[in-house]
Amino acid sequence: MSNTCFTTYKVVSENKKDVTKLFKTIKRLGGRKTPLVKNGWYDPKLWLGCLVKALGGNPDKVYCRGTITFYELEDDVLTLNTETAWAEMAETRHFIESCFPGMKIYYIEEESGCEIFNTNDSEGIYFKDRYYLDGFEESEYFETLEEAAKYVKEIVGHDVEANVTAIDKALSDYVEEHEEDDPDCYYSFHEFSIVND
Repeated sequence: MSNTCFTTYKVVSENKKDVTKLFKTIKRLGGRKTPLVKNGWYDPKLWLGCLVKALGGNPDKVYCRGTITFYELEDDVLTLNTETAWAEMAETRHFIESCFPGMKIYYIEEESGCEIFNTNDSEGIYFKDRYYLDGFEESEYFETLEEAAKYVKEIVGHDVEANVTAIDKALSDYVEEHEEDDPDCYYSFHEFSIVND
């Protein structure tokens, strides 16, 4: 059984009509009575392979193990959320970009089982958050280490230095101190890596 990777995409293009065309293609797939390509995904009409096929590709030749769970077009930016196996579907993303010259697809991915936290939005145009705190009661995103350290201070009850190592240690110490009283207590702090592809 694969780990689920949750990815959010922001699709933009020099040619705004291409973004609208992609949105309409996805909307049309979601509105079908049966999937364009037979598959075993829990939302088979929005399986990424159906999108690859609708754009003229072969889902047997483009790695597309996942499904679209949300899509919205607003201010010429198409937002997509996907659930995929193990990681963001880079091959599918590159295929879509190849279908629309001038299109750029930014993404942020989270797969906590293998601790994959990446984004290709190096300038923070669409995804400004660079840190993620996963907790047993809540989860939070932060743009800076200073924001994260301030938040963690409220959890652990003392000042925390604004660096990944210090935040990790403070949370680890806190969990160790409280796990006997509350076995569900956990915190996990992650930094999003910037990837260029």
